[in-house]
Amino acid sequence: ILGAKEKMATLYEAMNILESGKFVQKLKYGCELQGTPVGECRAPLGPLTDEEKAAFRRAMEPILGW
Repeated sequence: ILGAKEKMATLYEAMNILESGKFVQKLKYGCELQGTPVGECRAPLGPLTDEEKAAFRRAMEPILGW
């Protein structure tokens, strides 16, 4: 079980990635990671790259298990 300090460090990493750009795309991908696909963003917003998805998924995996 993680303590508050460890949880906050994990949350900070995820928030940092979320706020580093493509916020809406990452929110939509986060929904998909939780089992609720909501589709891609419409123009002019482009999709996440495979690398961006992988980085966001890595940051979110510990949180999704809470």
